[in-house]
Amino acid sequence: MNKIFIFVCLGFSFVSIGMGNGNVRAAISMKTNEVKEATQNNIQDLEQQAQKLYENGQLTEAIKVLERAIALYSSQNNSIEQLFALRNLALIYTQLEDFKKANQIVDDVINRARKIQTNQKILAQSLEVKRKNTTINWTSRTSIRNVAKCYSNLSRN
Repeated sequence: MNKIFIFVCLGFSFVSIGMGNGNVRAAISMKTNEVKEATQNNIQDLEQQAQKLYENGQLTEAIKVLERAIALYSSQNNSIEQLFALRNLALIYTQLEDFKKANQIVDDVINRARKIQTNQKILAQSLEVKRKNTTINWTSRTSIRNVAKCYSNLSRN
């Protein structure tokens, strides 16, 4: 006997007609994958939009768009891509000469990247941003230590 199942999956409704739980699971899995792909495409669109805004000098708008992408990465628990997006956000704050905010973001990225320990590229790039920011602001001793640490880490990668 055929059964009719109706589900709502992340805001999308669909009907699955099948002969048991196997078809229902397959339908849910397919719909979930479609939603993930749509979200991933949306994030990539947001990052491209932020890149264009950045290139056109619309830095404040680029920050807003990039922050939305970062929030979506966070909701997906996509730590690596979130770290790259945060690094880009720090670069924008550097362009705006908000070195305090840029350094806070970079420090967060560095700490998270060290905890994950799966991607040395993001760690090295973030340390490079930190180095650039500290070269501009040589006034504190911690800046000098950060530059030394940056070069040490970059030479290992």
